[in-house]
Amino acid sequence: MKTGSDVIEAEGVPQQPATGRLWGWRRPTPEAAAAVGLAMALLALLFAVNLFQLTAPGPAHRAIRRAVASLTEIDSLLAVQGPSLRQEAEASSGEELSLPGYPLDVPLSPQEALQPPETLRDLVLDRSAEQVYEEGSAAFREEGESAGSSRLSVQGAVRTGLGFLTAGNHDSLRWTTAVLAVVSGVAAAALILLTRGYGRLIALGGAVAAAALLFLLLTAAVRLALGIAAGISGDYITVQLLDLAKGAAWMPLRNGIAFSGLGLALLALGLLGSSMARPRL
Repeated sequence: MKTGSDVIEAEGVPQQPATGRLWGWRRPTPEAAAAVGLAMALLALLFAVNLFQLTAPGPAHRAIRRAVASLTEIDSLLAVQGPSLRQEAEASSGEELSLPGYPLDVPLSPQEALQPPETLRDLVLDRSAEQVYEEGSAAFREEGESAGSSRLSVQGAVRTGLGFLTAGNHDSLRWTTAVLAVVSGVAAAALILLTRGYGRLIALGGAVAAAALLFLLLTAAVRLALGIAAGISGDYITVQLLDLAKGAAWMPLRNGIAFSGLGLALLALGLLGSSMARPRL
């Protein structure tokens, strides 16, 4: 006597396993789920680490200084307002001064205002970088905004981005990086426990390489887009700001290359060890 399953098989309809498959979709194995989870955690960790590095005092101050110099056109401003500032400093009785037309409130003593233009420029930019790093984009005075500083313009986007390069965000990213490092460690440990032999190296290398290569691809795409935008722009200030952003993208690009190399090396070692350990006929 034929059962129901015999009739189905006789009619050419394949039987689906009772578990692990639903409408042709196979449920991922624990090892695959752990590898995907590790890759996602590592990708988030790479972004957090690079943002943490970019917001560190040294890199952030250098980036802010260059961006403020381009945004404020300080060289032209000093050429126009420098003589009047010197006259005001010579006539001053010791009260604080400021550079007329400068969009940040940078106090200057009369002695500082009488410094040579190059020294005065460095002093103003250094103090501006310190203010922006502590206060973000709020350090810019409202009356210093121009019509071209819209958030939709390159200048406006850079000015908005400067608000991210702050000490507060750097401290927040410190904790975010630490949490993501712990999550990545737990995911890596789970993957190691679920795999055996050289499969551990293969799984770890594959997860690291996948996360790093995706991060590298995204970073390279952003850097390429910035380079193309700088090449077709005819505005000097816009080109300077785009070049600054392109230069800042080199740090994550370098880190992506390093982590990609690490992941591929682990993957290659695992595959080589697995092939050598395989019994030969």
